[in-house]
Amino acid sequence: MAITKVVTLQRVETYPGIEADPSADPPIEATDPTLMVVLNETFNAASDPDLPVTATNVKHFNKGDDVTSMPALVQTIATAIWA
Repeated sequence: MAITKVVTLQRVETYPGIEADPSADPPIEATDPTLMVVLNETFNAASDPDLPVTATNVKHFNKGDDVTSMPALVQTIATAIWA
């Protein structure tokens, strides 16, 4: 019995960075935009009546993180927000 795994991109959310405000109390340091990726992972085997099963996998990325294992759309968005 072979179990297959299919990964589907559910959604990508971007969150803006924060501008620095050194006069705030306490001072606020600048941050870069961040990225949240939600993937659906479906596991299936024709011989198992309990399958398919879908799990949700959530990943968070910051500027400089490696996104090369993510779908092409995620890589394109990461390049755009961190350019």
